[in-house]
Amino acid sequence: MKFAEVILPLPVVASSWSYAIPEDMQPLVQLHVRVIVPFGAKHQYIAIVTAINDYTPASAGEDSSAPDFEYKEIIAVLDKSPVILPRQLNFWEWIASYYLCKTGDVYKAAMPPGLIRHETGRRFAPKKETYIRLASAYCDEDKLHEALNTLKRARQQEQMLLCFLEMTQHVRPELLPETVKTNAKNFILPDLSRLDMSTTTEVSKKELLKASGLSATLLDGLVKRGILESYEKEVSRIQQVSESDSPATAITTLTETQQNALDGIRKTFKVKPVCLLHGVSMSGKTEIYIRLIRETLQQGSHVLYLLPEIAVTGLLRERWIRLFGNQLLMYHSGLSDNERVEIWQRLMHAREPMVVVGVRSAMFLPFTRLGLVIVDDEHDLSYRQQDPAPRYHARNAAIMLSHMYGAKTLLGSATPSLESYFHAGTGKYGYVALKTRYGDTQAPQILVADVKDLRRRKIMKNPLFSPVLKEKMEEALQRDEKIVLFLNRRGFAVIMECASCGHVMRCVNCDVSLTFHKQLNKLVCHCCGHTVALPSQCPACRAKEMKPAGFGTEKVEEEIRSLFPNTPTARLDTDTAATRGAYEHILKGFEQGKTKILIGTQMIAKGLDFAQVSVVGILNVDSLMNVPDFRAYERAFQLITQVSSLIGRNVSQGTVVIQTSRPEHPLIQAVKTFDYKRIAIDQLQERNLFRYPPYYRLIVIVLRCGNEQLLEELSTRYAAVLHKDLGERVTPPFTPPVNRMQALYVRHIALKIETSMPIATVHAAIENTTGQLRHSTGWSKIMLHFEVDN
Repeated sequence: MKFAEVILPLPVVASSWSYAIPEDMQPLVQLHVRVIVPFGAKHQYIAIVTAINDYTPASAGEDSSAPDFEYKEIIAVLDKSPVILPRQLNFWEWIASYYLCKTGDVYKAAMPPGLIRHETGRRFAPKKETYIRLASAYCDEDKLHEALNTLKRARQQEQMLLCFLEMTQHVRPELLPETVKTNAKNFILPDLSRLDMSTTTEVSKKELLKASGLSATLLDGLVKRGILESYEKEVSRIQQVSESDSPATAITTLTETQQNALDGIRKTFKVKPVCLLHGVSMSGKTEIYIRLIRETLQQGSHVLYLLPEIAVTGLLRERWIRLFGNQLLMYHSGLSDNERVEIWQRLMHAREPMVVVGVRSAMFLPFTRLGLVIVDDEHDLSYRQQDPAPRYHARNAAIMLSHMYGAKTLLGSATPSLESYFHAGTGKYGYVALKTRYGDTQAPQILVADVKDLRRRKIMKNPLFSPVLKEKMEEALQRDEKIVLFLNRRGFAVIMECASCGHVMRCVNCDVSLTFHKQLNKLVCHCCGHTVALPSQCPACRAKEMKPAGFGTEKVEEEIRSLFPNTPTARLDTDTAATRGAYEHILKGFEQGKTKILIGTQMIAKGLDFAQVSVVGILNVDSLMNVPDFRAYERAFQLITQVSSLIGRNVSQGTVVIQTSRPEHPLIQAVKTFDYKRIAIDQLQERNLFRYPPYYRLIVIVLRCGNEQLLEELSTRYAAVLHKDLGERVTPPFTPPVNRMQALYVRHIALKIETSMPIATVHAAIENTTGQLRHSTGWSKIMLHFEVDN
């Protein structure tokens, strides 16, 4: 009896499961096809076959055609050919191993939902459209003339047929009178003495009706007469580029510094597979990417271009279609399930070179000939997948993917992650710098407003805007220029506090205060989404003195509308841009000048480029620095630099106003001159001293439980057992800044591992510890996961 090993889209303990292959299915089952299998008492799942054996793995070495143990059989085979490639499976297994999760987690994240869902009505279904063609009896010129003669008394049907002949290129357009596409009045039959019967023979029904301007009833009449035939045809959901939108051959000429950078990357790729392109904001890195992509496509290979956010892919689309035409595929979660399946299948069977532009999920597509991977804004936090598993970092995973294909990887950033910068400095990666802004545009002027001093001296009359920021905004509006205000905190007020007793409204599920959203008139938890109505009195002392404290983007918007009532203003955060369409609508309005002031969170710092932005205000930079995280200063510098780069085209020199209560802080001083190297050196020295990446590998073990006492006991025991194998590399359990989330208490255990220590040794110690604790009383109530390279 034959057995198939399969991967299930579940976080199950075993990496694969064995199922018997019924005799009638044995010719159909092959490696890497999907099958439906039973799991548990009542459930069925779509699994992927990874091996076929004459025995079950548990009985290796035994030759038994009729096993004497209980087994389950495959229910159905869904595919005639493989749906994944062997290298994809290797990549999945690497992610599961390195990031300490299950292969089933990776399978579920990697495949389009339309290929995983078992429910028949939700599976992928090819899109079909009705097409029209000449009946075979009328594919002769004489017969077609006879057909036209029979329609002399049915002028509109004749007009419909002639429109069809033009669209299928049987008749030259100049032979047809304009009335073919307008109306049937005064219609004159053209000279059809020279019909071309060797040209296109079909056209979609939808396009024919639109072009003719006539009714479907008339078309149905031609079908009934037997002159035309109607049939269903499978069509692609992927938008195709017409000849009029064919790829442009001309691209922007590179500057001397851009050309030098491009040459440097080419030279680096001859000796190293990974290169870091460190290009200042507005230096024109994208133009370099375009040339490298074209070169790779000309070599017959695929290209993967990763971006941190979905919305950025949409903004690129129009120009990149003109550059790459039908060689371009955009892949992200904003597509429908069926569209994602079609892209998957197209790449699986693609013979022509393609460039895929997408977010982190695009890494999992079936590339047959991957030649180049570009990770733009490689420092961006969006490349890290948090929940659910697999909790991976797309930048690091993309480098491994490239390695598996023998491809090259280009990491691009104006403010590289310290890990990438360190690896470039040690020679592990190549390094190319692009220090000049495109067109020699000037870097913005940086002004620092000491809000603490301004308030102490009672100079800051407005609660949110310093005098210098208010002055710069007024001047910009007088010049009809645009303004961006950045605050990485949404909502109206950070907390609602009782003025009488000091009670602060907190979430019932999480250890955080509730944020007041004025537009909703509700208090919202930004961790779990829990909402409560705004109380009329304090729940603690019953005083009717609940007052908002702190401010978010909603408060900023209200204040701006008060200061500049006649200036169109928009807000960009997850409240106003919950969908991709809303996001693009807000950005389009700002780009077109319909909006003059844009207020936003870090959503505005995602590779956007606007004309006529002359003022950027960073309202509370202290909130970026005061985060209890060893990466806080690095990320603050990156975010400030990204927001500052919004100073737009067609502006001689813009102004960035940074509001802070700590103007002498080294980070602020480095930002004033965009001194990345200074920040990098200071932070790397600290990380080396305190054993943090990139000098050490960091793994955070996260334990969660609804019972805090049980969590404390078992997390302490887990750390103690792990300490026996890994020693002082293991920290005692500690409480994170938010120690309760979604009704579960949280404890962390950190592992700081030398980069020279084999990762397999660490994984073995973790598996050993988890195995020992699994039999402890209460362990079943513990939720455990791992954050690798956190």
